[in-house]
Amino acid sequence: MPGLETGLEIREAQPADNQALIEIQRRCLQGTSLVISSVNTPDFFARARAYTNYRVFNAYLEGRLVGSAAGAVQEVVANGLPVKSGYEFQYFIDPDQRKKGIGQQLRDRVEQYFNEQEVAFAYAFIVDDNLPSMRLFEKQGFSLLKKLKMQLLLPYRKMPLPAGVTIRPATAEDYPAIAALLNRTWQDYNLYHPFTAEGLAAQLAHLPEYQASDLYVLEEGGELTACLGTWDWQKITQLKAVSLNFSLKAIGRTLDLLRLVRPMPRLPKPGQVFKQWCLLPVAFKDIEALKTLLYFVNNRALDAGIEQLVNMCDPVCPVPQAMQGLFKANSQMQLFIKPLKPGFVLDDRPLYINPLDL
Repeated sequence: MPGLETGLEIREAQPADNQALIEIQRRCLQGTSLVISSVNTPDFFARARAYTNYRVFNAYLEGRLVGSAAGAVQEVVANGLPVKSGYEFQYFIDPDQRKKGIGQQLRDRVEQYFNEQEVAFAYAFIVDDNLPSMRLFEKQGFSLLKKLKMQLLLPYRKMPLPAGVTIRPATAEDYPAIAALLNRTWQDYNLYHPFTAEGLAAQLAHLPEYQASDLYVLEEGGELTACLGTWDWQKITQLKAVSLNFSLKAIGRTLDLLRLVRPMPRLPKPGQVFKQWCLLPVAFKDIEALKTLLYFVNNRALDAGIEQLVNMCDPVCPVPQAMQGLFKANSQMQLFIKPLKPGFVLDDRPLYINPLDL
């Protein structure tokens, strides 16, 4: 893409850009009540490599890196028909170079990539208090589709498991049953793409740092009734607490005092790296089966020193019902969408939220 009159140039990122991208990412703090920094690991491109079809674009001003954005193309089912979706993520603008239209130019290039791939619609998740990002995407033709809740589970005590249940790591022989269970769980949701056993195996093998041994199944009477996996997110993106507002500091001090006499969850302290697992894949025959697996994963997280389990779903999704008894700290995310094909409109079916997008 030729340079603009301002000297701004947008081009595809290259491996040699890795260190410069990490430095600008580190400087782009996020949040208000809880301010965090993020750094991808083991390299900047690890986050994008979770997808099979993606591009990362950089913005240069007079030859200096001043911003970056990424887009990933995925096949989904929308309104009962297979289409291509475009997920936008990892927008970073140098704090010293904001309000110069850099984000808009990056967005234009991401959309150009989506159009080249014949994508039907683009979408992005925006944290509830990130007003600058909301304004950017609204100016670019996006509109709010739905408000979602991100469930942050804070393991702090062992949960009881029913007697006589069989929970074990999944094997390749389980993949046909797991794929069928996933399809049964999410088939009525927009943006879900059905799995085959081969497709499931390929996706799990492709995920950076995902261990097949971290996918567990619940077996009852010879039938798989739930599956739940954990993705060690800190091996892909390290989130570090920078500062907490007065309210969160007060809550943290209260929890620290209570922990002297009883188990209590922990809030991150400034300088602390978040120890997180992302929950994927998630499928279940009934809520009680999923609840049992969630309790099992909660107990594993405690043993491994993991302090947060992350999930996000549509408000009508029943998954939060299985979290009864677990300590939750929910935050609100907003899903923005922009049609790229004439006449494309999502119907009112609930939405499947791909855990890769978190």
